[in-house]
Amino acid sequence: MYIAVDDTDSRSGMCTTYLATELILEFRDFQLLGYPRLIRLNPNVPWKTRGNGALVMEFGKGVTKKGSIGHVSQDVFTWDGDPDIDDNIFQRAVDVVSKWAQTDQKGTNPGLIVGKERPDPELYHRGVKDILHIQEVISILENKDSSYWGMGNRRGLIGAAAALSWIPKDFTYELIAYRHRDNWGRTRVINDQDVRTFQENTEFTFDSYDYTENKQTIAPTSPCPVLYGVRGEEPMELKKALDIIGSEEPCRHLTFLTNQGTDDHIQSKTIEYLRPYISAHISSRVVTKPETMEGGHVLFEVTDETGTVTAAAYEPTKSFRDMIKQLMVGDEIEL
Repeated sequence: MYIAVDDTDSRSGMCTTYLATELILEFRDFQLLGYPRLIRLNPNVPWKTRGNGALVMEFGKGVTKKGSIGHVSQDVFTWDGDPDIDDNIFQRAVDVVSKWAQTDQKGTNPGLIVGKERPDPELYHRGVKDILHIQEVISILENKDSSYWGMGNRRGLIGAAAALSWIPKDFTYELIAYRHRDNWGRTRVINDQDVRTFQENTEFTFDSYDYTENKQTIAPTSPCPVLYGVRGEEPMELKKALDIIGSEEPCRHLTFLTNQGTDDHIQSKTIEYLRPYISAHISSRVVTKPETMEGGHVLFEVTDETGTVTAAAYEPTKSFRDMIKQLMVGDEIEL
């Protein structure tokens, strides 16, 4: 039985992935089949809360125990088994999501799907690259053997359905460590040297430390339950973080299968077909010298055989802008 959830957090708290640990506690009478999945959808939708990540889990009757993938009051294992659960787990899932979703915050519109079927994988590709609409998604769910629920405008159903339709081909993993409830909202203390040690002593991890800016990149800045998250291509290697990284003691941790780092959201386009809310790759030629604007943003124009468009290296990209400033008219560039 699949459980898919999206849009439960807000900019002031919570994290949809934390629900995975709460669902594991709720459904201790079943087993987790495979890794829980964290699916990042279109990063450009204007109404996203934070990372636009949806959660998918599969529970069933375990037959063969696989490896340990986390700790939530006790070790969490994945299983191979039978996903056909006779019990009606829908209301139990609704109760968990209702308890934790930040529905008192503007812009949080949770959606939950419980069912035995996945939508067509095309829904994932559209959800990660473009804009989907709620009525279309509800029509798809009506034609599936699924129960669904939402609050507010129920926009979370879009992310939940798109995530549920993901068939992993290219994928990575993320181990997320969570804070004790008493520490939520307090300043995180993460030892930078430990993070460097972790990255330097792992072969298949990435994006843990920014050597250009000399800072760790594993801890969020929001007052959410996450202590840190480490990403890589080998899930067992990620566990080294728990021993190497000195910080407050996490109360839970869980490893997710994810589409992070796959670039599934990027589309190859020519300039004439660029439009709002998509992530595009273009091959172009510089036609104006980069200029620094008020606020530190660097802007310049590029062209291809179909048109001309303004490109920008925004202030948060920091030293990347220094590279952009060296561009000259006539340079060929991929963006």
